[in-house]
Amino acid sequence: MSKLSLAKAVLALFNEYDVRGLIGAELNRDTYYTLGVAIGNELQDTETIKMILICRDSRGSSKAFTKALAQGLLLSGIDVIDIGCLPTPVLHFAMRFLHCPSSLMVTASHNPINYNGLKINLAGKNYHGALLRSLHYRIIQNQLRITEKNDEVHIHYPSEQMVTQYIQAIKTDLSLSLKLRVVVDCGNAVAGTVVPPLLTALGCEVIPLYCDVQETFTNHNPDPAVEENLHDLCCHVQEHKADLGVAFDGDGDRLGVVDNKGCIIPSDRLLLAFSHAVLTQKNNPRIVFDVKCTQHLNDYILAREGIPVMTKTGMANIMSSMSEHQALLGGEYCGHFYFKDRWLGYNDGIYAAARTLEMLSKQVNDAHTYFKQFPNSINTSELKIPISEHKKEAFMRQLLEQAPQFLGGTIICIDGLRVNFATSWGLIRPSNTGPWLTLRFEANTEGDLQQIKLLFRELITRINPYLDLPF
Repeated sequence: MSKLSLAKAVLALFNEYDVRGLIGAELNRDTYYTLGVAIGNELQDTETIKMILICRDSRGSSKAFTKALAQGLLLSGIDVIDIGCLPTPVLHFAMRFLHCPSSLMVTASHNPINYNGLKINLAGKNYHGALLRSLHYRIIQNQLRITEKNDEVHIHYPSEQMVTQYIQAIKTDLSLSLKLRVVVDCGNAVAGTVVPPLLTALGCEVIPLYCDVQETFTNHNPDPAVEENLHDLCCHVQEHKADLGVAFDGDGDRLGVVDNKGCIIPSDRLLLAFSHAVLTQKNNPRIVFDVKCTQHLNDYILAREGIPVMTKTGMANIMSSMSEHQALLGGEYCGHFYFKDRWLGYNDGIYAAARTLEMLSKQVNDAHTYFKQFPNSINTSELKIPISEHKKEAFMRQLLEQAPQFLGGTIICIDGLRVNFATSWGLIRPSNTGPWLTLRFEANTEGDLQQIKLLFRELITRINPYLDLPF
């Protein structure tokens, strides 16, 4: 592949938050080698510590891609510590444990097996937006340098030792008051290396479901944000009379939860429960959540003298907002949770599962009864409208120009358009990870829900009557 062709291919893989795409002509070993050189040059030019941690998920393509990535890093003069095949949260933990401020994770997270990608963290900064674009600029301008020193270090740190340290750190942080029976669904992905031994160490009776780590996801795609992927977990929880079911995505940083009756607990309602726990322990805590989350979260935090902070969707945005507001807790509708009251502040689905179990072990009631105490409404899941990438920006610009038609509503333009009414709200925003618009609706009654949907439907069709609306 020519340098120009490679540069164009790499550009197609860059989204707002990371590098991700289909394996093949655009994403291959050459791509990872080039990214390794570019990232190595970035470290050489901007940072004093010329060392980086690398890690990978269990996909069949990840091992070869990680090897190519390491080759590029080494040839750019960067020392590499490879901690093997482990979940992203363990990599974040390893950065602290090994005192290494930079890391790379080869993963496509919750995407299907024919995808892969790269999560980039340099000097404690999650590379997204302009920082990612600067890397692509370096590639397309051919500003890549190979060193001639040949004295770089490539260390393979034992994965098992890092898992042991991670489990010990969580055991030190929390404890369960009861022995709980838990069904664990890792979707045959890399979380299976950590979650069963962790929960066993915490005193749980673990019933594994798809916890054998495979190079392919033979049973279902590891994405707990999609309801159909939790079907088997719901059934197993009921069959085994378990106290809880937990599920994880392809790299272990997202969590899905099923209560003891086999009912899925939406992530924003789980964040409500986490918020309740933090609000009872801390005075006036700041809690960050994305625009997709229920209005009940904002109102619940305010009513208990906490400080709610709504922000844009995305890991980098949540972490930036948490840092700015010195927040103790953060969460996203997609299942990312960030604990900084007692943990390290990054998105960690595995630690979030442990905190869920600790929380439930201290209750008199079962999980279904416990979660039922928190306010709820009629709502939709996340809906998607297909739209080509080059039309998204113009559509959203026209949409925001016409937003004042929502008389009596509170207009929020943090991330797309969210309109809050007294008994309902609706959201439409451009996805940063694919060619679609995403929507959510919530209301107190079915009538209110249909009304807010109608308002959005009329506005959308006025701008583009050819879009395929899923509501």
